[in-house]
Amino acid sequence: MKLVHFTDLKGDIVTANNLPARNQKRWTPNRKYIVVMAVRLGMISTEACLKHYKIDTEELENWSVGFKTKGVSGLQVTKIVQRLDVLPLKKPTDI
Repeated sequence: MKLVHFTDLKGDIVTANNLPARNQKRWTPNRKYIVVMAVRLGMISTEACLKHYKIDTEELENWSVGFKTKGVSGLQVTKIVQRLDVLPLKKPTDI
């Protein structure tokens, strides 16, 4: 684990010692940003992140891509739902 710090969306300093708690019930854009940046900066590995926060690869990828393409607004739930609406639906035979 790298000794790194960064500033969250509220202007608070984030280190490996003050990442969001593992029992999150509500993922705010700021918490999603912290997790995405922690993985990008090597504060926590992707595998450890998925296990620690009990999220799946697709959810973490949605946060990462959302932030990369749309910035903070890409981390908002309504924006994620809008992006999912444009994806092609799979037919039951495709599954």
